[in-house]
Amino acid sequence: MILTVNNVSFSYASTPVLENVDFHVDPGEILAIMGPNGAGKTTLLKCVNAIHRPSSGAVMVDGTDVLRLTAEQTARRVGYVAQKTETGNMTAFDAVLLGRKPHMRWRVSENDLRIVEAAIRHLGMEHLTMRTLDHMSGGEVQKVAIARALVQEPRILILDEPTSALDMKNRTEILGMIGHVVREHGMAAVVTLHDVNQALRFADRFIFLRDRTIFAAAKRGEVTAEMIEGVYGLPVVLGEVNGLPVVVPADETIRPHKHDHTETMLDQ
Repeated sequence: MILTVNNVSFSYASTPVLENVDFHVDPGEILAIMGPNGAGKTTLLKCVNAIHRPSSGAVMVDGTDVLRLTAEQTARRVGYVAQKTETGNMTAFDAVLLGRKPHMRWRVSENDLRIVEAAIRHLGMEHLTMRTLDHMSGGEVQKVAIARALVQEPRILILDEPTSALDMKNRTEILGMIGHVVREHGMAAVVTLHDVNQALRFADRFIFLRDRTIFAAAKRGEVTAEMIEGVYGLPVVLGEVNGLPVVVPADETIRPHKHDHTETMLDQ
């Protein structure tokens, strides 16, 4: 196991946010954390990355408690991509190069430059290399953040809604690339996603958060419509299209109702 989360609880002041969350992630595995807004998904990722200190429980990476590590040691083990990335007049190349900082000594090495160039190439970012972050779209900035995390060469990637600003094509390509890197290098990844269909196609295992704790956990192929309905409070149909899992809402109340008359507000 690369990552082990043992009975983690966390509170903001006196307000409990997470209670007794327990899971692990193995090498080459991608875990998706699912749940409605406010379920504690981002807070859980910040506990894993030692940004937050759990009120109880422990987070272990390769058997070491992350709270016992220095910031540099943590950065060598954990690559973190937040929902939003700060922008400025730094170029994409320099922003990605910052991800090598935990490995640098006195100067940037040829190896550092090769790793950065490879990440930029794999993400199809060559045209952005010398463009500054404040002249990029939200999706382009997010690609830079993902590349910066990858060049850290971490043991585990932590990604908070990594594709929320990307279109369908880029979303599919980025998630596919992350999956390839994780499996090829024996890393692990924990990712939060709102798109259930995307998660079912991308991840190996799933945990569903509700009421501050894990409501359900499942491997790929074991997720049920009842799990999804229980977490999101929406009846769904879970099926397949061309061998891929597909979830669609089944609640009649969200469908347009047919009326006996065809007059609409626009016709009045």
